[in-house]
Amino acid sequence: IADEELRERLGAIADYALTHDREVANRVDDSVVRFMAGKARVLRRARGYAPAPIALPRGFERAPALTAYGGELKATFCLARDGEAILSQHQGDLEDAATFDDYRKNLELFTRLFDHTPAAHAIDAHPDYLSSKFARTQAGHGPVIAVQHHHAHIASCLAENGRPLDAPPVLGVALDGLGWGEDGTIWGGEFLLADYRGFARLGTFKPVAMLGGAQASREPWRNVYAHIAAQMGWAAFDLNFAELELHRFLSAKPRATLDAMLRNGVNAPLASSCGRLFD
Repeated sequence: IADEELRERLGAIADYALTHDREVANRVDDSVVRFMAGKARVLRRARGYAPAPIALPRGFERAPALTAYGGELKATFCLARDGEAILSQHQGDLEDAATFDDYRKNLELFTRLFDHTPAAHAIDAHPDYLSSKFARTQAGHGPVIAVQHHHAHIASCLAENGRPLDAPPVLGVALDGLGWGEDGTIWGGEFLLADYRGFARLGTFKPVAMLGGAQASREPWRNVYAHIAAQMGWAAFDLNFAELELHRFLSAKPRATLDAMLRNGVNAPLASSCGRLFD
């Protein structure tokens, strides 16, 4: 967003640059919208939409003012008050240092522009998310409320469909990547009986080890190996499917190390994640 940054980052790539003497005061990402079944669906809400407030369903007009800090990937924060939700534009992935700096800058900007004084701070229950860690530094300005990731997904669907705050629970199905579960495992394939205030976990996909933890997201073959181990074991796979290219591919991997991780539960957290299953 600055000429100097342009020179530093793109100087070896771009031959020319069209610049302007008006500095960018606040960067905003492009929105992404897809038409499905004849209706516009906003996939990434930013320029042209944010920060226009979203009216919340009946009952929320009495709810206290909150600041919600969101997750860590595709991050967005939210100021909730007076029956409305003021969502920020798409921020990005907070593990990127520049994105995290911008996230904090925009949160301070929104808080000031909207003269927002929260009674509490809502965070994702995952203890290592940067957004949640940052929110805890604000704890002197009100209590911190941890929200289970997939309960939040279902609550957002309730709000999007205008379901009142006092409506009875629904069966919500969350097929997702990762979310910190109440039992300390990773959730992501959940059947929850839920309303806005709480939920009961009625069912889940079978938890399977994420070999290498976060590395399993970057190397999906780790999930394949873990599912084979959980379903039949390598011996049965070797006996019945040795002709597959997948067999040859996995045979070249460090299976003894992977088996030891599975056997000892080292860096192999259990996850019901549909995201890892889809991988």
